[in-house]
Amino acid sequence: SIAFTTVASVGLYLVYTVMVTNTRLEQRRKVLDASESVSRIETETLVNYETVVMFGREQKEVDAYDVVRKEYTEERVKMLGLFAWLQLGQQCIRLAGTCIGLWLAGRATVYGTSGGIGGGNGDDGSL
Repeated sequence: SIAFTTVASVGLYLVYTVMVTNTRLEQRRKVLDASESVSRIETETLVNYETVVMFGREQKEVDAYDVVRKEYTEERVKMLGLFAWLQLGQQCIRLAGTCIGLWLAGRATVYGTSGGIGGGNGDDGSL
């Protein structure tokens, strides 16, 4: 029936959204940690610039920064990918529920059955 389809769609939508959102929150924490590492290296390098130059560690600092920045970028891309999967999944669930509901309503109209969506027999437009 259409009522069951609606309840199932809403339930699936909620479960999917909670699962992906929880995964996104974990990924967001990783992004924040990586961002904090990038900020720490930037600050330490700028504060200790004269010491870094005096000991000839410029290239080592640049290499360390590149590694941390790359980790940050990778984590950020993963987080954005999860957001895209969230939107795609939600849209697919909504569209599937709508299509199934429309198919049930059309079937009820064509074959003259109520299909669990009204009290009439379908002849009087009681869809």
